[in-house]
Amino acid sequence: MNNWSLKEIYSGFGDPAIEKDFKAAEKLISELDKQIAAMKTDADFEKVMKNSEKLSLYFRKLGSFGNLSRTVNTQDKDANNLRNKVAVLGTKTSAFNTRIIAFISKHKNVEKLISSSKYLEKIAFVIRKMKAQASHMLPAEMEEIVSKLSIDGADAWENLFDLLTSTVEAELPSGKKVSLPVVRSMSSDASEEVRKSAYEAELKCYEKIDKSVAAALTSIKGEVITMAEQRGYDSPLSMTLDQSNMSRETLDALIAAVEKNLPMLQKYLKAKAQYMGYKNGLPFYNLNAKFGKSKKYTYEQAQQFVLDAFGSFSPALQKTAKTAFDKNWIDVEPKNGKVGGAFCYPLPYIGEFRVLTNFKGNFTDLMTLAHELGHGYHAIVAKDENLHNLDYPMTLAETASTFCETIVYNKLLEESCDLNLLESMIQDICAIVVDIYSRYLFETRVFEERKTHQPSADDYKQYMLDAQRKAYGKGLDPKTMHPYMWACKGHYYSASLSFYNFPYTFGQLFATGLFKLFKQNPKEFIPKYDELLKSAGRASVEDVCAIMGIDPTKTDFWQSSFDVYAELVDKYIEMTNTKKTASKKTSNKKAEAKGCKAKCSPKK
Repeated sequence: MNNWSLKEIYSGFGDPAIEKDFKAAEKLISELDKQIAAMKTDADFEKVMKNSEKLSLYFRKLGSFGNLSRTVNTQDKDANNLRNKVAVLGTKTSAFNTRIIAFISKHKNVEKLISSSKYLEKIAFVIRKMKAQASHMLPAEMEEIVSKLSIDGADAWENLFDLLTSTVEAELPSGKKVSLPVVRSMSSDASEEVRKSAYEAELKCYEKIDKSVAAALTSIKGEVITMAEQRGYDSPLSMTLDQSNMSRETLDALIAAVEKNLPMLQKYLKAKAQYMGYKNGLPFYNLNAKFGKSKKYTYEQAQQFVLDAFGSFSPALQKTAKTAFDKNWIDVEPKNGKVGGAFCYPLPYIGEFRVLTNFKGNFTDLMTLAHELGHGYHAIVAKDENLHNLDYPMTLAETASTFCETIVYNKLLEESCDLNLLESMIQDICAIVVDIYSRYLFETRVFEERKTHQPSADDYKQYMLDAQRKAYGKGLDPKTMHPYMWACKGHYYSASLSFYNFPYTFGQLFATGLFKLFKQNPKEFIPKYDELLKSAGRASVEDVCAIMGIDPTKTDFWQSSFDVYAELVDKYIEMTNTKKTASKKTSNKKAEAKGCKAKCSPKK
């Protein structure tokens, strides 16, 4: 299996370039400190923004090497030391943004400032957002203190979560011990017995760490609540929406569409449960169950299928994926010490990206590969953007990734639409809509409860069960749910990324709607799509959607995507009923044949 190459960043932790870049960054920080303090004219402001972009490049380069090295080995001392060193260096810049925003807030004519140079025109959205953020900033000296305290606060708790979940082991019935990422990957195994035993072993292993992980979650959410209040937001959700360049109207329209269509997806879950012989809903360990012989992919086969599918969309997308495969930009297999899940890490300073997966060869791994390469394509399309414009929001960050999943699914549908494929498609939709909704409900509840007290591990388990009951309804067996879904999802443990759940639903529904537009007019769609991706960090979500003629504050667009899913669910129910009827008739014929033989045999 492939391991990614990081030599394009630094040759190793002993590379002299690391220390050279640290010294260059420190020098630039000192220069910026003086420049910001003396800033009076528009020209001064332009110089500050150019130098802050250069400083961002150093932080991205140093930070990416430490972060990427650590994710494949959370106990790598060199990686952890580098990450900590970068974090400490970052505290020296914590007041910069506050002071820059203060300059903008006092400027008599921000639009005149923007038009004063071509450079500033390129980052107009960032400047306007800084103007709007002025009311949410703390005094410069307080921002610096907050930044320093976060190293031993939320950041430390997040590191503890990563360490605990990457090193805890689950014991299988055979006595074999495996890491949490490995046992979780068994949820898609072809054997129901394996899925069930893995589910039970997974739940059992959390008992070793749940109190510590709960303490981490409680502390992180407490810090977020405090900071939201201090910055003048009415809730952490409002702060997240502001960070996401997204209006509450868009979120409300999205959630309203989800809630309206939950019964439709619950109907799928009930049909699946009945098809598998369960009367009281689907056991949690069968959520990822497939029907028929589940196809296994070697990594090479997965690569080729993704390349073929991407080629049906555009040569540029296919070329991006092929480059990632050929140049070892992907760390593929699960291993002890490696973090679970998957992600894509943009490296704009070298025009590349890196992808982490835990590939085991199942269908989900194929889709995950396509998903993360979609993020990579976004990174390549936007690589020439000003670094100030690359901070695109979570919602739009999930667009290209989910769109690439949609491309792969439709390629599969062209080849054959069997029950197994249909199950896989709706299964993923259900996870991104229903399960993500349960996570949204859970996190909302956690923030509400955390305002008045410190919830325990048992409290979190109850909150999660309540959220799952509301999201899954009668589609899930109430006796076999997953009370620990909060203990294995890293998104809850980032103080800077609260509510990293609804963006996935946004991306799923947005990608479905976009694919419908693509099918209507491919030639016209592709350049607009690339422009949409490039614009993700320099416009609001609503303005970016407008590029494609979409208004996300209306439920109509979101419902159009659900209409596509409703057709798939109806087809699924029809196919499962047909197969059940055929299976029953076959069983009856066999029983009749056995009965006839039993009656006739004595006469012989």
